Amino acid sequence: MKYFTEIRNKNPKGELVYNKKHKKVTCAVYKTNKGFVAYIDGDHLDTFRSEKDAVKSIETAIKELF
Repeated sequence: MKYFTEIRNKNPKGELVYNKKHKKVTCAVYKTNKGFVAYIDGDHLDTFRSEKDAVKSIETAIKELF
């Protein structure tokens, strides 16, 4: 059984599994029940099946932006 404090304090995006800066831009990957969700500077990029695919897509998007 979950307590109310656990539900209230849970991050709505999911569990943070990757957080790094690429060329001064904050990038993060969260694990949710649907898969791994990639964010670049707080903006939702896409949902992926694996963390490795999410990180690769972040790196590709950053290369295209800069």
